[in-house]
Amino acid sequence: MQVRCLARKRPDLIPIEDSQIAGVFRRKAPDRDEHWWDDVRTVALDTQLTASGTTLWGHLARLRGEAGADHLPVLRVLDIIGWMHARRGLGA
Repeated sequence: MQVRCLARKRPDLIPIEDSQIAGVFRRKAPDRDEHWWDDVRTVALDTQLTASGTTLWGHLARLRGEAGADHLPVLRVLDIIGWMHARRGLGA
């Protein structure tokens, strides 16, 4: 619960970490996954980790722009995509 409060207070810095997101990204239960924030940050910002020449952060920013949702922090785009997959039963 505390992580979700932090994510709401710091939407540019803290990714959502809950059971839905854990299932989609195949992570341990949120209360036992001490590396979640570091892993998201590393993957999202590392310029060496790219798909089709774009970092994860760049891809999420492009999706945000295409959706006309520039008011959202980039990390919230990742959270939204994770929740969409969880609701469709595509996670875990």
